[in-house]
Amino acid sequence: MAKWKSKAQTLHDLAPKIGHGRVLPLVFFEVSSWFRNSQDHLESIARRLGDGPLIVRSSALSEDGVLASNAGRYLSIANVEREEELRNAVAHVISSYGPERSLEDQVLVQPMAENIIGSGVATTRDHLTGLPYVVVNFSEANDTSIVTGGRTTMKSYTYLNDPSVVRPLQLRQLSILISELEQAFPDEPLEIEFGLDEFGVLLFQIRPLAQCQTDGLYCSKDALLERLKPIANDIQSVLLRQRPGEIPSGCFGVMPDWNPAEMIGLKPTPLAYSLYDELLMKRAWSEGRARYGYKDLGDRPLMYQFGGTPYIDICASLYSLLPSSLCDNLARKIVSAACRVLQQHTELHDKVEFALFPTCYAPDLHLEAAYPVLSYLTETERSSFESALKTQTNDMFAKFNRDLVRIDEIRTLALDCDEGTWGDELVVSAVRRLEVIRDIVAPFFSSVARAAFVGTAVIRGVHACGHISDEILEDVLFVPDAASGRVARDFVSLPKSDFLSLHGHIRPGTYDIRVPRYDEDYENYFSNLKGQARTNQRTHIRASPQTEKFLCSLGLELSDVDPVIFVRQSLWAREEVKYLYAKLLSDSLNDLVRAAEPYGFHREELAFLRVEDFACAGREADWRRLKQVAEARKREWQCTCNIRMPALLFHPSDIYSFEDIQVSPNFVTQRRILGPLRPPVAGELSGAIVLIEQADPGYDWIFSHSIAGLITAYGGSNSHMTVRAREFGIPAAIGVGGALYERLLGASRVLLACDERRIEILQ
Repeated sequence: MAKWKSKAQTLHDLAPKIGHGRVLPLVFFEVSSWFRNSQDHLESIARRLGDGPLIVRSSALSEDGVLASNAGRYLSIANVEREEELRNAVAHVISSYGPERSLEDQVLVQPMAENIIGSGVATTRDHLTGLPYVVVNFSEANDTSIVTGGRTTMKSYTYLNDPSVVRPLQLRQLSILISELEQAFPDEPLEIEFGLDEFGVLLFQIRPLAQCQTDGLYCSKDALLERLKPIANDIQSVLLRQRPGEIPSGCFGVMPDWNPAEMIGLKPTPLAYSLYDELLMKRAWSEGRARYGYKDLGDRPLMYQFGGTPYIDICASLYSLLPSSLCDNLARKIVSAACRVLQQHTELHDKVEFALFPTCYAPDLHLEAAYPVLSYLTETERSSFESALKTQTNDMFAKFNRDLVRIDEIRTLALDCDEGTWGDELVVSAVRRLEVIRDIVAPFFSSVARAAFVGTAVIRGVHACGHISDEILEDVLFVPDAASGRVARDFVSLPKSDFLSLHGHIRPGTYDIRVPRYDEDYENYFSNLKGQARTNQRTHIRASPQTEKFLCSLGLELSDVDPVIFVRQSLWAREEVKYLYAKLLSDSLNDLVRAAEPYGFHREELAFLRVEDFACAGREADWRRLKQVAEARKREWQCTCNIRMPALLFHPSDIYSFEDIQVSPNFVTQRRILGPLRPPVAGELSGAIVLIEQADPGYDWIFSHSIAGLITAYGGSNSHMTVRAREFGIPAAIGVGGALYERLLGASRVLLACDERRIEILQ
C-alpha cells in the first residue's frame, strides 16, 4: 500500500483487500466539508448506514503517526441514534481536536459493532524491544474498552507469526488477518485494534506502532527463530535428563516456590543468578526442608536458566514439599496430579506451594475445594497422606523450638566485622562469607522459612474454619519486633550515623552488586526525610482456649506451644535470618567492589562475572583476564535480555507461542486509592502509588516517603512486601504478573481497588 493515510482512509482502502477480516461500513468527511454541508453528510450517513446505533470516531491528521499515535486523545462517541444526536456528536468530536485543528482533519462514522464476543489490541512487534513477536491483549467480554482501558480482566498472548509456529487456537483467525496486514504494510511495525463476532474478525483500526525500533539484534523473524532454537534444545535436554529413581522434570516456572522472578528478576546478570543458584538453589533449599521432615532431594538443583530467564523445576519443588515418610508411589502420584491441575489452571503457578495440595497438617485440610489434587486420591491414599502430614508437622513444631537458639550464632557471624575472622585479603573475605551463607545460613533460612509458612497455614486454616475473625488473623500475622519493623523504627528514632551503622548494609536488589547500599547512597534513598513509623499497636494477642482445644482435637501437638506464639516466632525467625543473610551477602559484595577498584574494575562490570570466577582473583593479571570475561558475558547477557519467555514451560515449543499467564494478585487491605503511579525514585513518592518489578527487603526505604499504595510485578502472599504493606495498612497489589506490569509501565494514574481486587489504568 501507499504511505500511511488517515485512520478513515486507511480502513476504507483496506476493506476490499482483506480476505480474513471485515471492516464495518463507513462514511468519512473532512472538517471543512462538514462546515459547508453538514446536512448533506447527515443524509448520506442515513442512506448508507441506516438509523441504527452508530459510533462517531475521530480521524485527525495528528493521529496514528510513526512518532506518536495520540491514541485516545480525541473523542469517540458511541450509541448515537437520532439525527440531532449525530449532529451533536460530530460537533463534539471536531471540538475535541482543539483550536489548532486542521480543516483537513476527518470524522469517521460507522455502525456500532454488535454481538461482540471479544476484542483486543495486537502489535506485530514487541513495543519495548522491537523484536518480531506478535503481542495480543485480548478480552472475551463484549466491552471493547476493556483492553484499551487497561483493566485487568483480559488475556495476553505472545507468538512468532511464522508458518512453523503453532498459533494460539483462540486467535487463529486473527493471526491470518495479521499476516495479510503485514503483507499490505511490509517491514512496518503495526498496532491493530480488533473485535470478534460470530462471523469472524472485525478490523477497527490499524496504525504504525509508534516509537518502535526495528534495527536491533534479532529484529528479523529468521534471526529470532535461529536464536530460539538452542534455547528449545536446552529445555528439551533438561526434560529428558533423569537419574535413576529421580522424579522427572515436567514443567518450569518463574514464580513458584523460591520465586526467582521476585528475588533476582527475569533477566538477572550472571553474578546475581550465580549467587542465588550457588547459595540457595543447588543444595540449601532441599537441606533446610529435609531437616523439618520433608523429602530430601539431595544435590538436585531447583533452578535452571533458559533464554537468560531463571526457572524453578516445579516437579522437584512439589516433591520436596511432601513428608519424607510418604511412600514414593503416592508421592509421585500427587506430583503428577499437581502438574495436571497446574496445566489446567495456570493462574495458580505463583501459588503452587499451597494451592494444589496441603504441605502441612492444617485445620482446613479437609476442605477439598482448597486443594484440588486431593480429588485425585482414593480414601486410603488420603488417609495415608494426612497421617504423614500430621507426623511431619508435629515433628517440625518440636524441632523449630530447639532451632531458635541457632539464630544467636548466625547473628554473631553476621555482625562480626573483624577482618581476621574472614581473612586479610578482600576477595578471601568475600568468598569465606559466601561459604558461610551457603553451608550454614542458607539451609537454616530454608528451614525457618518453611516453619513460617506452616505457622501461617495453620492459623489461616483456623480462620478458614471460622474459629477466629479477620481482625484476629491480621493481628496474629503482625510481628512487631521483626527485622523490617526494627529498621523502620530506627530510621525515625536514630541519628543518621547510628542508623547507617546498624542498617547501612541494606541493598535494594539483594543479589545485584550494581545497586548501592543504604550507606553508599543515603541521600538518594531517603532525601533527608524523617517520617513517622506506622506500626500496629495490637501486639499481645494470644490464642483463645477454644482455638487451642480445636487444634488439639485435630491431633496437632501444641500442648507446650501457644499457636499464636509459634506463628509469630516463626515469622520473626524468617525475617531475622533473612536480614542476617542479606547482611553477610551485602558485606561480601562490598568486599568484592573494594577488591576490584584498584584494578579499574567497576561494580557494573563485576555484575557480569560468576561466583566461581573470584576463586582465582588475586593478582593484577587475574583481574585483567576477568575484565575480558566480564565483557564477553555482558554481550551474551544483552543477547538474551530482549527475548520474551513464558512464565510457565511445559514443552520446548512454548517459547515460540504462549499465553502471558494471568495471576491473582495478593491484595492487601480492603481500601481503594486513586493516585499517580510512580517508580521507586526518592523525592517523588509522597502520596503516590509505587510500581516496582521485584521488591526485596532492600526496598523498605520507600515506606519512609508516605506512599499511598504499592504494586509489584512479582511476590506472593507471604512475601516481604506483602508483610510490610499489611503491617503499615497500605493498599497494595503484590504479584500482578509480567503482562499487567508491562501495561502499567505506560500508565501515569491508576485506581487500586483492593476491596474489589481490581486495578484500572486511568491515564
